[in-house]
Amino acid sequence: MKEEERMTFQEFASEIVRRINRQFVDQGYPEGSVQYLYVQKPNGSYPGVMIKLPWGEDGQEIQACFNLKEFYRQFGNLPISQAEVAIYQNIQPYLEKSVITDCRKLLDENRRYDNVKPHLYVELCGIQWNREALRGISCQPVKGAEDLVFTACVDLGGGRFFRVRDTILKTWGISREQLFADAIEQGQKRYPPSVQAVFPDGMRDTEFANIEEAEAIRVTNRDGCLGAAALFYPGMLETLGKQCGDFYIVPKSIHEIFLFLQKRIPSDQAVKMEKFLCRMNREKTPPNERLSDQVYHYAVGERKLERITAYLDRMDKGKNPISEKGKDRQLGQPGVIPPSI
Repeated sequence: MKEEERMTFQEFASEIVRRINRQFVDQGYPEGSVQYLYVQKPNGSYPGVMIKLPWGEDGQEIQACFNLKEFYRQFGNLPISQAEVAIYQNIQPYLEKSVITDCRKLLDENRRYDNVKPHLYVELCGIQWNREALRGISCQPVKGAEDLVFTACVDLGGGRFFRVRDTILKTWGISREQLFADAIEQGQKRYPPSVQAVFPDGMRDTEFANIEEAEAIRVTNRDGCLGAAALFYPGMLETLGKQCGDFYIVPKSIHEIFLFLQKRIPSDQAVKMEKFLCRMNREKTPPNERLSDQVYHYAVGERKLERITAYLDRMDKGKNPISEKGKDRQLGQPGVIPPSI
């Protein structure tokens, strides 16, 4: 393509991210320091370029995001080489002032845990999609959901944050258990849960009235951003179970999770939901927003969370230990697509 031709947005975004990443690599930053992603914010979302810069001896990482749509509006008519220079000139002063300088000061202050604690929150991450990104990061597994973990984050303000790494816990003088107890407590205060019933004509905030008539239940936080963690706040599964009975859990994305009442879905259809979730992850959900290919079940009486296949096989045990249904669950079958999600 000639540089004089106007690129499409996707061509522009891909090339700018590649070129800016190369500039940072040439300065000694790690490969992949600049990435393309879809940025979710309480007041909207946008395609962005995320710049990750390591900081300090503890291996912490500062992250800052920039709006690629805005860069395209300003510089999309320029030859790509000129657009690269113009964008870098926009980014670099901000990084020098607001990230490298201001954040260094903030992080120096945050070496005192008392300063950090009020700014903590948790994110829910899928191990399957984030193995490399989670290396060295402090994680807490979700009991019963073996492929999901909490990560603890510190909000630095202005769209800047960092995930807590194990190496800084010694500096703070706390254990991993204390970190997550505080991060979950603060997360509940900063981003309280939101529960909505899904009906054919749309979603409604619910006090659990007529909940059995809903097609599904959507769980997120008040902002609808990074809200999947809200389902696993202390007491949430129990509260939902008391009102709804046993339910299936479909982790749609890092932003929201959908629940389906067991009493409304036959088991031979429920097990096929994993096939649908796998397809949705690959066709609709951006890679950086995926949680899991696994559907889970919560049993109220046992207060037990487990993978749906494990639950159904457990229910079959004793009835037909070598059930063909059990085989189908392991292999996965094309199945019903819940209309709500």
